[in-house]
Amino acid sequence: MTTRSYLAGAALVLSLVPPARAATVAIPWAHVSEFETWQQDGITYARATQLFTLLGGTVDAGPYPALATILLRGHSLQVYEASPYVRLNTEVVNLTFPVFLHQGDPALPVATIAEVIGDMLDLAFRWDAEAQALQFFRTGGEIGPITGELKRNGLILYIETGGPVTYEVYQSMDDWLTITVPGAQRKNLAFSRRPFSRYIWEFKSYQFDESVQLSFRLRPGKTRWEHRIVPDPYRIEITLIDTTFALDSSDAPGLLVPGAGARSRGLETDPIDVIVVDAGHGGDDLGAVGRRGTREKDIVLGVALELARLLDLDPDFTVILTRDDDTFVPLRRRAEIANENNADVFVSIHANSAPRRAARGFETFFLSVAKTDEARATAQLENASLRFEEAEEMPATDDLGFILTDLLQNEYLVESAELAQTIQKEFGRAFKGPDRGVNQAGFVVLYQAYMPSVLVETGFVSNANEESWLAKRSTQRKMAEALYKSIVAFRDRHEEKL
Repeated sequence: MTTRSYLAGAALVLSLVPPARAATVAIPWAHVSEFETWQQDGITYARATQLFTLLGGTVDAGPYPALATILLRGHSLQVYEASPYVRLNTEVVNLTFPVFLHQGDPALPVATIAEVIGDMLDLAFRWDAEAQALQFFRTGGEIGPITGELKRNGLILYIETGGPVTYEVYQSMDDWLTITVPGAQRKNLAFSRRPFSRYIWEFKSYQFDESVQLSFRLRPGKTRWEHRIVPDPYRIEITLIDTTFALDSSDAPGLLVPGAGARSRGLETDPIDVIVVDAGHGGDDLGAVGRRGTREKDIVLGVALELARLLDLDPDFTVILTRDDDTFVPLRRRAEIANENNADVFVSIHANSAPRRAARGFETFFLSVAKTDEARATAQLENASLRFEEAEEMPATDDLGFILTDLLQNEYLVESAELAQTIQKEFGRAFKGPDRGVNQAGFVVLYQAYMPSVLVETGFVSNANEESWLAKRSTQRKMAEALYKSIVAFRDRHEEKL
């Protein structure tokens, strides 16, 4: 059923009107306007082009894999067919209900897209389903923006409140730290956890009728927190202190001191120092096997152990191996190991195989939807390890599943591609064998690894010459050296940018 709905807002200049009058006051970019809605499985939807045109925005198709890109007030919103996930600027937002194509136009769930529009317009919002009215307005007690300041042993979060407020803070058993501010409205809460991922795993915000709730999922087991509100400007300061950090002096510059609040001075960068090295396959999972019986699982373990030795000799790095012997580790568990250890880089080492015996060379992949049949075939070969896992442990491996995962990891997509390019460059310096370049495909082992992550195919065991070459200890040592140099170069470039 199609009904008529009304879009209204409060004035952005002169006086601020209360929410109850918001539907009767014109806004600079529209008067009270009509747009069509309909019910789909009990959810109210509206056409993106009609709704955002009324707001002064534009809707354009693509780019792939996005269904459409919406531009409004300097913000970019990308929506994806059959997915509830959208990307607002660089942040991923879950609309709860999927977007789909309706008469050639993206159909958006009104109740949840209103919250996203509110962020784009810096306005509070209310969707009255009974009256079919979508209202935007300004009110007191605006929460946001949120910024952060890294210290050598922790992080300070600054949550601007626009004035004095009361609030509650509590931590749940599953490491969610939640701040609730009664009587407030959200304002510009496009908070990126990327620079602070050593301490914050996930961020969510909620606008309720009578409060704003901010939820930060902390890295488990390593952080204690303190809080206070300070003026000029008014803000809530949340101090996250790394309990694993050894304090040499209570007054060392750039350190957070427990009990001292959040007024420490000095900004410190977040270094790249925790490296997870993953040797593919293992145990009953042999990986690819060459004509002479050389097994992928043995080759890559040799490279991984040598790389771990080199990293361990460097005092700037902490190295973690997903396996250090001939045991099988489920693909999903490998990424979990990286996440649990707050890894800064994840490198999965493999050897390739192909029906065409002449195929040879090295290449490096990052997680995204495969663009070539050859890349897709390589991913299918490595994902074959799933047959050694329990059915309930298997993640979805269809292309749509990887599009959604890629959305969640997109903040690391550029870094992953950069790391892959660096590895290819170092391998090119060390070896003559053809450089097959940087590629992308849906590797399950990279699924949900929330840091720059790559999968390195060191060569083809299906090629007789490369099989013999890969089996040599000297080759494995040389590969480990190239990977070590790549990680150092990637680390140095990253720290130069900060």
